[in-house]
Amino acid sequence: MALYTGCSLEVKVPPNYSKKDELICFLQSKFEGCEIKIEESTTDEPYAETATVSERSQLSRLEAGKEWAPVGQPAPMENISGQFLLRSAGEAIKEFIENSEK
Repeated sequence: MALYTGCSLEVKVPPNYSKKDELICFLQSKFEGCEIKIEESTTDEPYAETATVSERSQLSRLEAGKEWAPVGQPAPMENISGQFLLRSAGEAIKEFIENSEK
């Protein structure tokens, strides 16, 4: 199973965005198994709006310790998989835009 199976991304693009199909292919290659949904919006550039990670996804196990745990006690863990996917998608979209402007 691919790491991103069970995940979904919602990406906003400008109206009549001419590179929508190329963007979808690029994101599918970066996030294999992830469902990519593209919607037009009043925006100047594409951006990742939401990311969803199901419990069955391998990515759902991504956790980080919360800051400021009491001394001598383990830090409670917080699931950061959605945040990670959203940030990664934002970076990938930025890469796509930079490469398509060359």
